Amino acid sequence: MANTVTASEALDWLKRMDQAQKTTAYDGRLVHLTGDKMRVVRVRHAFLDGVEYARVSHLGSVAAEVIRQGDKVICVYPGQPLSRHEQVQVFPFSSSLGVSQRLQQIHQYYSVDMINSDRVAGFNALQLQIRPKDQYRFAYRFWVDVDSGLLLKSHTLSQDGSVYEQYEYAHLDKNPEFGLEAFEPDPTLGSVFKHESSEHVGTNSANSGEVNWTLGWLPAGFVKARSHFHSVMPKMRNFVMQMYSDGLSTFTIFVEPYQKQQGVLPTVRQGATLTYSQLMPSSDYVATLMGEVPLVTAKAVLGALSMQKISIDSHP
Repeated sequence: MANTVTASEALDWLKRMDQAQKTTAYDGRLVHLTGDKMRVVRVRHAFLDGVEYARVSHLGSVAAEVIRQGDKVICVYPGQPLSRHEQVQVFPFSSSLGVSQRLQQIHQYYSVDMINSDRVAGFNALQLQIRPKDQYRFAYRFWVDVDSGLLLKSHTLSQDGSVYEQYEYAHLDKNPEFGLEAFEPDPTLGSVFKHESSEHVGTNSANSGEVNWTLGWLPAGFVKARSHFHSVMPKMRNFVMQMYSDGLSTFTIFVEPYQKQQGVLPTVRQGATLTYSQLMPSSDYVATLMGEVPLVTAKAVLGALSMQKISIDSHP
């Protein structure tokens, strides 16, 4: 049962959590569960001289790191760069998407309640329950540290209440001392790839000079967004992309020339992240939506996508 707090108080905790994620220094071991798969990462974060820094180090059999230095993203991993539809998540919690700036809008599309107190990684936590008011987005549960406001644990829930994806700190240092050197890449781990952020701000159309599209429909509250999610892709000119967010959930749309030998990507869900593609009508182009939304949302959004001008160079 929800605690006797007002919606405004619950939203204040959500805002505090969002700000703490961005401005607090912390160093922790985080367990990420999706279905029967588990991975452990080390997350380091600091706010130095007005710039946000983060380092996510995979602690499994394959050494890989993602480093954020302000708006720049550096990836260190063995092998070749990731494909265009693979995303690297600099912050492991989906709440770091601009909650503070869109607090009142979030309240229009989600109900936010404060429920049971708990302990996570040895810290007292308040549990926030976030439920969508329509079928086009997921529900969340957030465990927020009472003292610092940091997000200690997160569940992304399907429409039937099952857990799609969860993150939880097993250990967390809330008072680390970091210098800039803590966020420099280690080339001994593998190849170093530097990538541009896929952050845009604007209306519901996208124009890169190569592709111009318009979305005739989006779920209420979704707009083009700056986010802490970055897509890591080879430097090619034969596709364009745009990200959208409602402040909690996010998805990216890619448009690229259709290649018959490759076909259309199959519909795949990994944890909370869906990949859904469809061939555009009367067009030699394919659109792909990738993000934390239900399948009904992906189908409706791509079904409302129209392209007025196509002049993509089909060669890198």
